[in-house]
Amino acid sequence: MSTTPPVLFAFWFDLVGFVIAAVILGFLCLCLNPQTRLPAPPLAKLPPIDPFSAQQITRTFVAALPNLTRELNLEVATTRQVEFFERTDQRSLLGISLGTNVARVRLPVTYRYHLRLADPWRLEVEGSHLIIHAPLLRASLPPAIHTDEMDVHTERGWCRSTPEDLLRELHRDVTPLISQWASNEQHLGMVRETARLQVA
Repeated sequence: MSTTPPVLFAFWFDLVGFVIAAVILGFLCLCLNPQTRLPAPPLAKLPPIDPFSAQQITRTFVAALPNLTRELNLEVATTRQVEFFERTDQRSLLGISLGTNVARVRLPVTYRYHLRLADPWRLEVEGSHLIIHAPLLRASLPPAIHTDEMDVHTERGWCRSTPEDLLRELHRDVTPLISQWASNEQHLGMVRETARLQVA
């Protein structure tokens, strides 16, 4: 009958104790290390946004406005035109012509057009289409005059004084005239389709 030597029992006892101590020491190092982080939980998924909800339509519409003034006007079209102005003054004495004074001004003008956001806007959803009923198209006043490109010409009658007064009167009338022209049907017709595409 054989028996295990006591030396072998002592060896296995020491080996098992060493392994247990190593496992405990490794676990403590892992827990006490400040750089050790558990994986973060996955982020919760947000619910999908309905693109045709009233709130979403408003957000998208306001965020897509290309140009707003301080008065909350939406600029939708511009046009540059060369305008021509002329004023003449003809005088005679006892049936004899004293000549004609002439003042002419040729200058480029930029007309700008806008819609007022404060005016009523009506939005309608029909199926997958959004129909926008925009407010009235308005001219931004006064129009921009390019004085650096202005061309001035005067003519003096043979028995007349210089036409400087006539030219001053013409300059004074330019701004009221182009402000009136900006809102006429001819100028509005030139930009109406551009304004419609810009709103779309």
